[in-house]
Parts: sequence; structure tokens; C-alpha cells
Amino acid sequence: MFKFWNAYFSLFFTWLLMVSIALVTKINFFLVASLFYTGVLPFICMVLFFSRSILGEKIRKHVKKWHFTVYVSWIIFVYSIYAQKWAAETLNSIFKVDASYLNITYKLLAFLFAPFGLFYNVFILSWINLMFVFIGFIVVTILSFFLLINAPLKSFGKFSLFFFMFFIFVSFASPLLSKLAIHKSELIKEFALWADFSEENLCTDSWASSTRSVLFLNGKFVLAYHPYASDGYQFSVESCNYKKKF
Repeated sequence: MFKFWNAYFSLFFTWLLMVSIALVTKINFFLVASLFYTGVLPFICMVLFFSRSILGEKIRKHVKKWHFTVYVSWIIFVYSIYAQKWAAETLNSIFKVDASYLNITYKLLAFLFAPFGLFYNVFILSWINLMFVFIGFIVVTILSFFLLINAPLKSFGKFSLFFFMFFIFVSFASPLLSKLAIHKSELIKEFALWADFSEENLCTDSWASSTRSVLFLNGKFVLAYHPYASDGYQFSVESCNYKKKF
């Protein structure tokens, strides 16, 4: 049991460290790495739960039953549909182009749908914070009751230690998740610029001199990224004159 919770602690400590470094340094590599790790963390915890917990072991015994397999297949099917829909809408809201042009980013977002589309959003996180305040009030009341009835020090110490560790984790994790949810579009943009945009092109137009990278669209059109333009004007669809020689 200790090894089981120790594995969870290692995962979440790594997550806290990665996200903290990413938000402090603003380095693209750490931003992308923290975005990816945050997305896959629930899946890792799910695998850990089914592989090591007692309840997970009991569930695994029913996996071979045909009805269980059918239910899981339908869940995966529905998840994949909503994941692709959410990823397409998110990319379209940021870049105003068809998500199919951002092939790598689209696949990543479709995979990360559950964390960022369902859990890591401001509305749900705000409710989690309210629930945490309520639970904290209840736990403090219980701890006070333990002191009044002179509960055994060993039981009281274990309960206090668990609550203290849980409180510290939520105190750190909740603000970081809120920042990720608020700056989600910026993180996606940085990843797309790294994964799907190209810094090399054959465009000889006047706008090309102020462009860092482009995303190739249909025909002669490209989505140009202007890093020094003001917010709201950094992306523009341009017609590319392919006359550059190399």
C-alpha cells in the first residue's frame, strides 16, 4: 500500500515541479513538456490504479467478460468523437483555420481531450476549490473533536499527517491548474508554432520579411505568424509568391 501511494506522490511531485518551472521560465520546451505531462497524468494514474490497487485488481478480473469489453469499447468510441470535436473547435478558435492543417497539434489535443476538455477548466476548478474549503472545514472540526475526546495519539497523528499532505498538494496544484486552464490557448499556440508551422518557405512577398514562420494552406495561401505584431494581429492569411531560389 505504501508503494502504491508513493508512486502517486512521485507522479504529482514531478508534475508540480515541471509546471512550476514552465510557468516561471516561460521556455517553450518546458511549456510544451508540462502541457503534455499534464494531459497524460490522468491516464498514468488510471493505469497505476488498475495495476496496483486492490479495487483495480478486482475490476481486472471482470475484463474478460464480453459485456464489460463492449461497454469499454463504446466509452472509447464516444470519447474519441468528442475529443476530435473539442480539438477541432479549440484550434479553430485560436487560428481561425481548419484544424486538419494543424495535423500534429490536432492529434495531441484529441488525445488530451479528457484532461483539458473535461477536468482542467476554470468552472470545474472553481467548484473543486469550493469543495476543498468545505472539506477543510469538516476535517478541522473532526480534528478538534479528536482533541476533545483524547483520541489515541497514533490515530490522531496519521489523520493529521494525511490531511496536511492533502492540503499542501491541493494548495499548490489548484492555482497551477487554474493558470494552465487560463493560459491554455497560449500553450497550444506555442506548441503549434513548434510542431506545425515552418520557419523555412519560398515566399518572396513583402510581408515575408516580418514573418517568423508559416502554416501552408491550400494552393498558394499560407497562415503567416508575425511575432512582433500586437495581440489579435499576429496571424494573417497571405498569398505566397513562390519565387525564391535555393
